[in-house]
Amino acid sequence: MRISSPIFWGVLGLMACSALELSGQDPRAIQETYFPVPDTTYTTPAFDTKRGFTTHETMEHFLLELVQNSSNLSMDSLGMSAKGKVIWGVRSSAGADKLRVLFLGGLHGNEPAGTEALLAFMQQLSEEGHLNSYLDAVELLVIPMANPDGYDKQNRYAANGLDLNRDQTKLVNQEVVFLKKAYAAFDADVVVDFHEYKPYRSDFVSMGTFGVTSAFDAMFLYTGNLNVAEPIREATETLLVDPARKTLAAHGRRFHNYIRPVVIRGNMRFDVGATSAHSSSTSFALANSLSVLMEIRGVGLQRKGFERRVETGYLLASSFLKSAHHSKVAIQMAREQGRNARQDVVIESSKKVTQSQLDFIDLSDGSLRTFDIEKHDGLALSPQLIRSRPMAYIILPEAAHVIEKLRILDVEVEPLPMGQYEVERYVITENRLKADFFEGFQERIVSATTESEDMDLPADGWWVPADQERFNLAIECLEPEAHCGLIRYRVLEIENTIPILRVIKPTLK
Repeated sequence: MRISSPIFWGVLGLMACSALELSGQDPRAIQETYFPVPDTTYTTPAFDTKRGFTTHETMEHFLLELVQNSSNLSMDSLGMSAKGKVIWGVRSSAGADKLRVLFLGGLHGNEPAGTEALLAFMQQLSEEGHLNSYLDAVELLVIPMANPDGYDKQNRYAANGLDLNRDQTKLVNQEVVFLKKAYAAFDADVVVDFHEYKPYRSDFVSMGTFGVTSAFDAMFLYTGNLNVAEPIREATETLLVDPARKTLAAHGRRFHNYIRPVVIRGNMRFDVGATSAHSSSTSFALANSLSVLMEIRGVGLQRKGFERRVETGYLLASSFLKSAHHSKVAIQMAREQGRNARQDVVIESSKKVTQSQLDFIDLSDGSLRTFDIEKHDGLALSPQLIRSRPMAYIILPEAAHVIEKLRILDVEVEPLPMGQYEVERYVITENRLKADFFEGFQERIVSATTESEDMDLPADGWWVPADQERFNLAIECLEPEAHCGLIRYRVLEIENTIPILRVIKPTLK
C-alpha cells in the first residue's frame, strides 16, 4: 500500500527533521514502498531474537557448529581484540592454483548486516549447493567480525575509541595489525569489505521540503587513486563491480557508486568513489589486490529492514564469489600487470567536477525525486603533481622504526646494497600541524621538492625496492605529502630534514 496523503508525509517529514533520534529511521511507508522485506528466511544467530544482533559469543558457537558439520570449511584464530576476543577466520580448502578471495565484515561495530550476511553465506557454503561448486577454483578466507569489541556494543569504534578503517598505515590498533598480517599471509587476489551506510544525514535536511533520505540498497566504493595500477582499477570495475550491479538489479535492488555529501561554506557537493588510503578499498588496491568496499543501507535503522539488508549482502558475496570463479584467469592477469606497472608517482590529483543528477526519497510525500547535484568524481582523477617512479626508497638509520610498520603491511625491506646511485633528497617547503584532530592526533602537513645527487650508499640504512608486489603501498607510506603517509601520521616525526631518499638509478664511477 502506498500512502499518498501530503499531510501525512508533511508531518512525517517535520518529525524526521526535528528529532535527531529519528535520523536514518525509515518510516514504515518508505520501507514497504521502496525496501520491502524479502521472502527469504535466515537461521543465523541474529534471527533467533527479535531484538539486538549476533554477539561474538553466539557467532563463535554458530561457526564452531558450522565447521564441525562441513567437509570444506575450517576455522582459525587470526588474533585477539583489545579486550581479548578472538578474531575468527573461516577458510575453504586451499589449492596451489586457486584464486584467493578475502571477505571482511564488522570492521565497524554498528554495521551488523555485513557480518550477518557473511554468516548466511558461509552457512550455504557448508552445505551441498550451487555456491559449493565455485570452490573448485577459489580459496576463501572470511572474517565475519573484525571488530568484536565494537560489535558487541554496536559501536562503530574499537575499544580505544578509534576507527579501525582509518588505521590502514599507522597501525596503532592490534585488530588492524592482525588483519593486515592475515591478509599478507593469505595474499588475497580479491578483497571485499562489507559495511553499512547511514541513509538519512543532517546534510539532507535542506533538500526537498522536509528533507530526503537515500534511495539505494547498496553503494559500491572502489578506488580511483592514480597510484593504484590501472589494470587493477579497470579489472575491479569490469570483473567484480559490473556483475554485482547486474545481480542487484535482477533482485530489485537500487544501487549507485558510493556518494557522500560534503558541505563547504554552506555549499553542498557530492564526492564519488574512493581516493584516500584511509579506507580499505584503496589500501588493499595499493597492495595490488582487486578491492571493493560495499556500503549497504542500514546505519541507524536498528532491526528495520534487516532481512533485506542481510539478503543484499548475501547476494553481493555470492556474486563476488561467482565472478572470482568465472574471471579467475583475467584477475590473475590484472594482478600480474599491476606488479609490472611502472607509472609515475602521483602526489596530488584533482577530481572531475560535473553537474549531475541523483535520486532521493523525499520525506514530504514519499516520492522518488531527482535532484541536480555538483559531483566531484574520484573515479575520474587528473594528476596535478607528479614525481618520477623511483627504483627504490632508502630509509636512513634514524627512521629505522618505520620498518616494522612496512613489514606488517608486507612491504619488502632489505639491507642496503653496495654501489653508487643517483638519489633524490626531499627539501621541505612546508611543515605544519593541522589545527583540528584526526583519530586523536594532529596530522603533519608537509610539502617538499626534490634535489638530485650522486652518492655512495651508507653502510647502514634500509632499501625498499620498487620491484615488489606492494610497492604502490610503500609510495603511500613514504612520500611526505601522502594522505596516509607515515610522516603525515607522525609515525616518523621530522623537523628540518626527511630521512628518506628516493633512488633514481645506479651510476658508474
